[in-house]
Amino acid sequence: MTKKTKLLVGSLFVLVIFFVATFLKNWGTAVSETMLEKHKPEVEALVKNPKLAKAKCPAVQARLKKHIPDLILSQDKTQVPLAHKLIADCAFAAETFEEAIEHYKKLSEFEPNSAIWHAQIAQSYYKLGKSGDRQAFGDALSPSILATQLAPQDFKVRRLNARVLAALGLKNRAIAAYAEAIRIAPYHLIEPTKKELQSVMDQKEVSVSISHARTGE
Repeated sequence: MTKKTKLLVGSLFVLVIFFVATFLKNWGTAVSETMLEKHKPEVEALVKNPKLAKAKCPAVQARLKKHIPDLILSQDKTQVPLAHKLIADCAFAAETFEEAIEHYKKLSEFEPNSAIWHAQIAQSYYKLGKSGDRQAFGDALSPSILATQLAPQDFKVRRLNARVLAALGLKNRAIAAYAEAIRIAPYHLIEPTKKELQSVMDQKEVSVSISHARTGE
């Protein structure tokens, strides 16, 4: 084999390796994108059925997390945020709130000015607090305030902030927050929200320190 032939063979070998590597990368990304679309309706159904979510979401979340490295290579930059959203929503439905928080925080990094992700972080901490980890109420405060700043006319965001303040025993601030929520509440939610406010007003003032809240917000 002549020197020229060796160079030609070597060049062809490099090209073959390059095309095979490119094909495998693109194939892996395509498979991951297809898998994501497949799981989207499944997660949406599980979110509506918390009992089933507890049984099925851990496996779904594991599969989705496995494909994130391939999705990072996708030309479609919405794929990675979608994966984090599906994982977070499934985790929230399954009441694994710590994992939901982790992935909602990822979404807040992608869209820092979107109130929904900060509200979901706050809601997850609030639910965690209701489940027994009372320190989580303190963690819910900062993202709930940020969500109200980003979406001041969103009733659900305002009500969540009021609930967090009430859970922390910050009665006067909670009353003010409930008043704002009632002001913009849909008609059918005015009375239920007034009842929540009344229950707060009936409580004694409680001094609560939130300085121990976990960092990360």
